[in-house]
Amino acid sequence: MKIASFVHDGQFDCGLVDSQGHIYRLDGCEAVRAISPSQRLPALLAMDRDERRQVVKQFKFTAESKIHPRVLAPAVPLCPLFFYGHGNSPTIWRRQQGPRFRWNIPRMTHFRVRPWTSLSGNGDTVELPVKASLAHGAEFAVVLGKDAYRVPEIEAESYIAGVLVMNDLFMSGLHGDYDNLPDEELSRYMVMSLDCMSKSADGNGAIGPWITTVEELEDAYTARMGTQRLSAMRKSSYASAYLYDLIIQTSIDGKLSERGHTSATLLGAEYLIAYFSQFMTLPIGTILGLGAPSWDGQMVDISEQLGSRSELEVSIEQVGDLQTHIERVGCHRERKRSPFLARVRRWGMDENKTKKSPGRSVWICRGNYLKADEIEGVPESNRYCANLYPPRVLGKLGSPLVLAPHMGAVECEVHLAGVIGRPCYNIEEGEALECLAGVTVMLHLRDRSLGHRIKTPTDYETRGVHYLGGCADGFARLSPVVPLTHADDLDSLVMSVSIQDGDMVQTHSGGYRNGLNGMIAMCTRQT
Repeated sequence: MKIASFVHDGQFDCGLVDSQGHIYRLDGCEAVRAISPSQRLPALLAMDRDERRQVVKQFKFTAESKIHPRVLAPAVPLCPLFFYGHGNSPTIWRRQQGPRFRWNIPRMTHFRVRPWTSLSGNGDTVELPVKASLAHGAEFAVVLGKDAYRVPEIEAESYIAGVLVMNDLFMSGLHGDYDNLPDEELSRYMVMSLDCMSKSADGNGAIGPWITTVEELEDAYTARMGTQRLSAMRKSSYASAYLYDLIIQTSIDGKLSERGHTSATLLGAEYLIAYFSQFMTLPIGTILGLGAPSWDGQMVDISEQLGSRSELEVSIEQVGDLQTHIERVGCHRERKRSPFLARVRRWGMDENKTKKSPGRSVWICRGNYLKADEIEGVPESNRYCANLYPPRVLGKLGSPLVLAPHMGAVECEVHLAGVIGRPCYNIEEGEALECLAGVTVMLHLRDRSLGHRIKTPTDYETRGVHYLGGCADGFARLSPVVPLTHADDLDSLVMSVSIQDGDMVQTHSGGYRNGLNGMIAMCTRQT
């Protein structure tokens, strides 16, 4: 089964794809006919494999149900969580990162979260401002068919509903002086922040062209390898082999530029589902990108002339071909129109209906206090070291905070936080506070035991587990939002945190190096 997403009558819908790539609506499908269009995709993902096989067997691919959407929506248009990997391939470390990191292949690679607004679908156009550069990585990703929480690795494969093609775009050159800092001035927090923001740009998370469900890949692999003749014990060793036996390749402007294989991953989907679900919920529809299996960060060579275009195509055999158009546009500083909202209009959807997104974007800044250089080695030039966290990191105020069995040492931080009250894009610092609905105090916890599991971690590994340690469900809590009356108020707030039967620690909002206005300007530069 191949499931494509599109917009029909102003709302997200999905249909089945035939062997020729034609798309058919599901109105006549008995299994999902009574379900609202926007909920049909989760319903199909939640079915077991035999149920989906039965749906395909009974479905009638008729001329009446055939449609021709101008642009496909992202394959999971209401994706609740989008994890993407970096450095998760031995090929990357041997060919690309080896000399820099002395050929030390990491024991834990980097994974980050993309915002919902970064998603783009097959045939979408990504706008590249003048003086900005674009790199990309051809990847494959899995889509979960049920909520995953504390899943044993041996059961993790059963949580995977499908596979899709992913083009991991990285747009750099839009953060001014931050992009030009020498390596010796870049703290590990700033490196993570720039990587996260460059990949969070509107449209930079290209996924599609559709979801190919696992039973289709599994059946093809079984027929090719003859595993149907194996004993039950031998079959178990092939349980997810179909995921790691696919060729992936990229073409730029019609010319083959790279080729890889989905087996070239250090950490497989099953391990990552089990690992992440130890401390956080992976909801149904979660996309888990496994990182580029061949060359990562290949530059797209496109002229600075306005209107110049380049065509990227990432293909995975048996899954599909994902096409992304790159177009050179004017100066980024002059752009106040959100590319995401423009993309929503191209899909044929009312942008006001997108305001109820799958979850909040939670940006948390590190090293933004006066003694950060002395204590954490964060130079003053590293102004805003912000990273995006999963929506479920926000817990309900007053609810108990649940620590997973493996958690040992947990550190606690208190932050002044701003709550955005309206859509904003590419906001200048002087206008940023006008976007706020109010301010609040955030309590954020971090599990330090993830780092303790790695003996003598490298700086790369430390950065990875440091981020993941703050991603657990409910590890951030917000106090009630207080309206902002005067900008001066932000420099005179007292924040405190107290632990039962322990000391109370106070801090002052005047102890920040940089304020909320700069943080908003930094985070909205591309998102």
